[in-house]
Amino acid sequence: MPNSTTRKPQMHLDLLRLFAAFCVIALHVLSPWHSSLPDFGTRTWHAVNILNEIARTGVPIFLMLTGCLLLPNPQTKDFLPFYRRRLTRILIPFLLWNTIYYVIYRIHAGAPIFSRAYLDELLIQGSAYHFWYVYTLAGIYLLLPFLARALESCSQKQVFWLAIIAAFPGTLRTMINLTTPLAVFLTEPIMENYLGYVILGYWLSRVKLSRRTAWAIPICGIGGWALGACMNFFRSSPEALDLYFNGGYTLNHYLFAAAIFLAARHLRLPDSPRLGACLHRLSGLTYTVYLMHVLVLDALDRFLPIAIPALKIPVYSVLCFVLCLVLAWGLDWLKRGLGALFARKKV
Repeated sequence: MPNSTTRKPQMHLDLLRLFAAFCVIALHVLSPWHSSLPDFGTRTWHAVNILNEIARTGVPIFLMLTGCLLLPNPQTKDFLPFYRRRLTRILIPFLLWNTIYYVIYRIHAGAPIFSRAYLDELLIQGSAYHFWYVYTLAGIYLLLPFLARALESCSQKQVFWLAIIAAFPGTLRTMINLTTPLAVFLTEPIMENYLGYVILGYWLSRVKLSRRTAWAIPICGIGGWALGACMNFFRSSPEALDLYFNGGYTLNHYLFAAAIFLAARHLRLPDSPRLGACLHRLSGLTYTVYLMHVLVLDALDRFLPIAIPALKIPVYSVLCFVLCLVLAWGLDWLKRGLGALFARKKV
C-alpha cells in the first residue's frame, strides 16, 4: 500500500506488505466456500476455515504498516502538505480504477454507463466491494497528523493503552457482550476500530526485540488462529452460519496480525542491496495490486474456470498475485516513461 518514510527501506516491512497483498487476494478466493451454508462441515469448509484466519490478516497488516511508517515520520505532522501528498496518492488512482470497474460492470449488466449510479456508488463505497478499504484509509489519513503529534509525547506504555482504548469499542467490548451476561455500550467505534491497528503497528515497531517478544509470537498467533477458527465453527450450524469472528477488527485478527508483525521483525534476512531494492520496488506496487485484483479474479473465473476447490484456491491466489504484480509493474513503468517524456518536452 502507499507508504512514505524518510527511513532506510527495511526488507521485512516490504515482505510484510507483499504478504498482506497476497492474503487479500487469497481471502477473496476463499470467501465463497467459507460463506457457503451447504459446504459447512465438509472437509473443504474446514480447510478454508483454517486458511481464512491467515488470509484475513491482510488488511490489519496494511494498517499496521501505515502506523509503523507514517506515525514516526516528521513529515506526517504538517497536515496540509501531508494531505496533499498522501490523499492525492490514494484518491487519484482510486478514482481511475473505480471508473474502470463501473464501466465494465455496467457493460456486463447491460445498463447505461452515463447515469447517476456512478455518483451514488462513489458516495457509498465505490463501484467494487473491495474499495471500502480506500474510504477507511482516507479517514485514517485525516487523523494521522494529529495522532502523530499526540504520540510524540507518549511513552511506550501510554501508546499501548491508547491502542487498547481505540480497539475497545468494536473489539474487546463485543467480545465481552458475546461471551458474558454483561451488555456494555460505553463507546462507539472510531473508524470502525481499524485505527487500533495503526496505533498497534506504531507500538510494535518500537517494542524492543527480546525473549518476551519472541514468546509473544506463538502465543498471539496460536491464540488468534484458534479463537477465530474454533468460534466460527462452534457458533455455526448446518441451519445457519455465524461468522462474527470474520470481522475485520475482532480480537483474533488483532492477535494473529500482531504475531505476524513481530515474527517479521525477528526474521534474519540477507544483507543484499539488490534484493532489498527489488523487494522495495515490488512492495511499492501493492496499492495498484489491491485496486486491480478483483478484475483479475473475475477474468480468471471467466477464462480459466476451475471447479475443484483444492486446485482453484492455490492456482487463483498465486496466479492472480503474480499477474497483478506484472500488470502493476507495467503500468508503473509506463507512468515513469510518460513522466520522463513530458519532463523533456518542458525543458
